[in-house]
Amino acid sequence: MLSGSLKSGQKGAAHLTIVQNSMVLISQLQFDLQRASAIFQPAVGAVTQESMFEVWGLDTSGKLSTSTIIYKPTPNQKGFSRSRLDSTGSTVEEHVFCKENIAVASFTHIQDSNSGKVGVVATFNVRSLPPATEELTLKRYIFCPCLASNSRAVGWKGP
Repeated sequence: MLSGSLKSGQKGAAHLTIVQNSMVLISQLQFDLQRASAIFQPAVGAVTQESMFEVWGLDTSGKLSTSTIIYKPTPNQKGFSRSRLDSTGSTVEEHVFCKENIAVASFTHIQDSNSGKVGVVATFNVRSLPPATEELTLKRYIFCPCLASNSRAVGWKGP
């Protein structure tokens, strides 16, 4: 009975960990894409394991500027990396999400053929490391309201 309880507890803890880690990752991605002024990767209709886009934000002096955000798997697939590059291409911020999990992603750049509205479908598959075998798949469509093609205002170019 004790052995069964311990296994059940490990399985529950592993599941909770991947749910929490995955939700933090998808929340950060959603926050970033909602500030996107351009999507560089993937191309419209393409599916890739990495995503790269430009976002609006404040620089160190408090002025409105753009940065490049890159989401990509880590080399060993333990976790998923988010990097922010400044206007010179230098990495100014880097964070690895789901460090203790195996994380695989796919990004699809979607454009509605009727309206021209643009968004990204992000799918993350996160698995716990052995001995636990928990797995979670999250799939989200994220609309990019700062993109010029998604604006209601004619001639909008962004902030």
